[in-house]
Amino acid sequence: MGSAVLRRGMVRRLPAKAATDQELTAYWSDIQTVARAIERIYEPCQLNYMTFGNAVPHVHTHTVTTAAVTASAQSGWAVPKFYWTVLSTSAMTAALAGLTEVPDGWHRPEPSDIYFGYPDDKIDAVVDASAHVGTKAAALAAHATQVMVAPDRRTCALSNNMALPIAGKEHYVLAAGAPGPRDARGWETDLLAGLDLG
Repeated sequence: MGSAVLRRGMVRRLPAKAATDQELTAYWSDIQTVARAIERIYEPCQLNYMTFGNAVPHVHTHTVTTAAVTASAQSGWAVPKFYWTVLSTSAMTAALAGLTEVPDGWHRPEPSDIYFGYPDDKIDAVVDASAHVGTKAAALAAHATQVMVAPDRRTCALSNNMALPIAGKEHYVLAAGAPGPRDARGWETDLLAGLDLG
């Protein structure tokens, strides 16, 4: 089992809000052309459209969703709530402290290595899915070309082999919309709280 990254020339960063309709159409058309060729030649059992990374210029495809939320509001309908998933620095620090063993070839990061975490006062919501962490680990394991899951299903790693605990609690930042009721920490515990679903 393996994976490959295809790259054609130098592609400038193409944020959706700055791209023209023609540029975005050409971008997705190119992706579809390459995908069809890969499927025809290699007959993969799975083909993922990965458009992220830090080593080469790349398109931040998630900006398409953010731009759509913004455009929707400008057109007269505001998305009631729009969240970004984030890692809680405090939760990750606590989880790393409990991490005693990692698979051979992986390394146990220091809390300072998790520079992309969010402090508690910047987090807006948490969902406790601890009862389903086994299902989460199984879902991650099903994407073996992107993420490795340790045999004990307690940690995972990307291609950098940095062991990351598989958390039972998911943290979010409310990027748009009005928050619902918050707990003593100032966090929502239900992403649908405050919405009229009737």
